[in-house]
Amino acid sequence: QEVFGMDDKQRMAVRAYADGCNCAQSVIAAYTEELGLEEKEALRLMEAFGGGIAGMQEVCGAFSAACAVMGYLNSDGSREGRTKKDTYAKIRRLAEVWKEKYGSVRCFDIMHGQPPQHMKCGMKVRDGVKMVELFRKGAKELTLED
Repeated sequence: QEVFGMDDKQRMAVRAYADGCNCAQSVIAAYTEELGLEEKEALRLMEAFGGGIAGMQEVCGAFSAACAVMGYLNSDGSREGRTKKDTYAKIRRLAEVWKEKYGSVRCFDIMHGQPPQHMKCGMKVRDGVKMVELFRKGAKELTLED
């Protein structure tokens, strides 16, 4: 059910962001049940990825968390890497779509050189969840455009 252009998972993530989670933590917070993690574990796992990895503005934290969630949901967890090719292909497709909207997967570029600031990345948090959901539903057309 979508309300104000957001589904339940997106609302959960945006709420976590508003409550003080960083961008990466906010995305994973919407998936704790599917990942079999307690919220505290999930937040600990993604804490270092906020602000483009520890605020260094490298890979966007919301994008990183979406990759982590998709990787977990897609992977069979084998050491032999039976699902690796498919997982990588899906993540590369996510990167293409992310770049179409934001111009980059790099926080510094997305933020146009401005430092990450809390509440500036709510849309990226929402879009990280949106991408995971589109892949989970097997959507043929992948877009972040509203």
